[in-house]
Amino acid sequence: VNSVVASRESWNCLNGRACRVSMGWLYWMDCHLAEESLPATLGELRSLGVRIYAAENQFSEPVSPHLPAGDRRWALVVGSEGSGISEAVVAACDARISVPQQQGKCLNVAHAASICLYELGKFSFQTEE
Repeated sequence: VNSVVASRESWNCLNGRACRVSMGWLYWMDCHLAEESLPATLGELRSLGVRIYAAENQFSEPVSPHLPAGDRRWALVVGSEGSGISEAVVAACDARISVPQQQGKCLNVAHAASICLYELGKFSFQTEE
């Protein structure tokens, strides 16, 4: 992860505590505010060739590596644990994915995001032969 786009609501939560919890990683990433709206910003990313994945428990498509190998033009959208991703944001995404689980909805958003980032980025630095 080298860049984050945040909605106004999320942006307002980026404070000193958030940086400490991230172990200072926020200082090494490019953080961007979705100034107009998050769906509009996702539309701009899509027009640049970025594939947008929305991840939530109820989506049926299991997460898998982004293809083609070597293509790093993808983004992951995760929502809050309480309210999830809004319908407008989901509609602005290309794919709806989830982390397959065998015993209910036990993953918090941080764990699910970590698994999705790993799986989606698995082939990001490889080239197809």
